[in-house]
Amino acid sequence: MTKRTLVWFRRDLRLHDHPALAQAGHDGRVLAVFTLSPEMRKLEASCWWLEESLKELKSSLHEKGITLLVSDEDPTTCLPKLVEEHNCDQVFWNDSHATDERKVELAVKKALDEKSIAYQAFDGDLLFPHHELTKDNGEPYSIFTPFYKRSQQETVKRPVAMPEEWQDIRAKALQTIEDLQLLPDHPWTKKFAEHWTPGEKAGIKQFQHFAKSDIKDYKKMRDYPDAQATSEISPYLTWGNLSVRAVYYAAKREEHSEPYLRQLVWREFAKRQLLEHPTLEKKPLRSEFDSFPWRDSKADFEKWKRGETGYPLVDAGMKQLWETGWMHNRVRMVAASFLTKHLLLPWQWGAEWFKETLVDYDEANNGMGWQWVAGTGIDAAPYFRIFNPTTQLEKFDKQEEYVHTWNPDAMSKQLVDHKEAHERALAAYKATK
Repeated sequence: MTKRTLVWFRRDLRLHDHPALAQAGHDGRVLAVFTLSPEMRKLEASCWWLEESLKELKSSLHEKGITLLVSDEDPTTCLPKLVEEHNCDQVFWNDSHATDERKVELAVKKALDEKSIAYQAFDGDLLFPHHELTKDNGEPYSIFTPFYKRSQQETVKRPVAMPEEWQDIRAKALQTIEDLQLLPDHPWTKKFAEHWTPGEKAGIKQFQHFAKSDIKDYKKMRDYPDAQATSEISPYLTWGNLSVRAVYYAAKREEHSEPYLRQLVWREFAKRQLLEHPTLEKKPLRSEFDSFPWRDSKADFEKWKRGETGYPLVDAGMKQLWETGWMHNRVRMVAASFLTKHLLLPWQWGAEWFKETLVDYDEANNGMGWQWVAGTGIDAAPYFRIFNPTTQLEKFDKQEEYVHTWNPDAMSKQLVDHKEAHERALAAYKATK
């Protein structure tokens, strides 16, 4: 029996390996909708990526004969209304693992239950279903290495096949993508277009190039910011332009890909930690840091944000972030360490700034990354591991090509002496213990 399905798009803006869309297509007629949440609006840089991705998704679906509606109405109201207006039999979507979006999903389930509307949520953003990969006693892993070893005993689900033919449910537009007003009032995100092409097609092209050219040298070259040896697909994964399972299997076909595959499992581990600790971005996982004597210098924080610390590698990274909405991972660690150890400023401040300015902002990765560097997480670098930004520059950008690209006119006076900052950070940690 042919069914009519409303597919609710979320952080899965693609056509390949889309379990909810695939099942809807196999079942019969399809109508698609994307709803914008208030939390999404707060992600200034990421909203630029979202707008561009929605434009491409709408065009790609249109080529298949499928209508994509967009709305900023509460989905607990919007989805049941669309079901009724278009005589839909069911609502499908792929799970999102962001904290606020999980709350929205629970509210949507309740609203659909109250109206006796059938629905199904699919796993579309994980290598393994979220209830898998637990310890023998059923508890979740809190340390990455045993989690990774456990993952090697399991098989990643294969990407789902998509229908060759589609049947549409005709519908009038609710709002245009422009009506959503995703871009900030100050147009600082416009310059991102010089560095990125969002969307599914560009994401596939970007990863294919990396897999054929750079994945074999990933382990050796990934820490060198001037080498451009990373895949740079993180924003495509953030908004689901790329399926992580499709990326996994494509990478697995290449030689010497294990170090890269390990990073995909780290992404998985971060999402598991967020499920267990919804306050991952706000509250330290190690309770001793609840009373840590962080400084409260907004002036130093502003200089860090603007790339005016006087340390070339840190400043180059912060300026790359502002210009492109992205920063090399090695430099992210150095910049984050400088904020939390040299300036002794709260890691939550840095996490919030990255949330606003990263096109690849991901709640789980952001929280895990900052807690790892700050030493406040359960599986983190110890607090006394303090990156020396000068030796990091000498080791990973010896010719200063990265620095010259993003901070060619470095003139800032050093905010703090490294040795003094190192001693101050250790004294603060000792007092906390």
